[in-house]
Amino acid sequence: MWHNARLLNLVASGMFLLSGLILAQIGWVLTSTSQRFALQQAVVVGMPQHVTRDQVTDAISGRPLGNFFSADIAQVKRLVESIPWVRTADVRRQWPDRIEIRIEEHKPLGRWGADQLISVRGELFVAPVPAGLPRLAGPEGSEQDVARRYYRFRELAKPLAAEPVEVTLSPRYAWTLRLSNGLVAELGRDQAKAPVEARLQRYVGMHGIAVEQLGRNVTHVDLRYPNGFAVRVAGLGAEPVRPARPAGKKG
Repeated sequence: MWHNARLLNLVASGMFLLSGLILAQIGWVLTSTSQRFALQQAVVVGMPQHVTRDQVTDAISGRPLGNFFSADIAQVKRLVESIPWVRTADVRRQWPDRIEIRIEEHKPLGRWGADQLISVRGELFVAPVPAGLPRLAGPEGSEQDVARRYYRFRELAKPLAAEPVEVTLSPRYAWTLRLSNGLVAELGRDQAKAPVEARLQRYVGMHGIAVEQLGRNVTHVDLRYPNGFAVRVAGLGAEPVRPARPAGKKG
């Protein structure tokens, strides 16, 4: 062995490499535990509307975050994203002694159920409920569809100078819409030849005529008919609802 130069070179190279790895490991341990590189502050970048610096500080305080080199960025991200209103958090090291946290907040669209909010992206989250939000509801997994329909219904209702205050999708996937002017519209389910949005658009175009002919404000409209609709007017209570045009089969 000792006369085999090639083998001796391989052994020497291996020992040199091993020594380098050991020194690197020692260096990393010393660096990652050194208080010389201790993190001094966490900085929230941007101007969140609902999340305060104190909330961020409380979320990460008392946690063994390590120093600049050993800080568990993924853990900080998880802790910050557990704060109400936080959708995502981007956490980065900033030399020499701080971490920067950029927060993307949920943008609320409406209330969902008893204690949740739905965002403009159709995502559910839990946070204090602001006043004046519309109520949205639907089966599990329908959140994005309900959010999308809310925007479409709001656009279609503009000629009535009203906005949706409730949009509900039933377990049978039938839509009900309540507007800020008090009108309730039973839209029913989508039909191949008469989609929900088309039926609503048709009624909006005839709303003024219906009010004029009836001489009273319309409080309830049944749009489940493919070729017409039925209305209930203020002051008539539970009078039978009759189609305004020849009615087809309900959807």
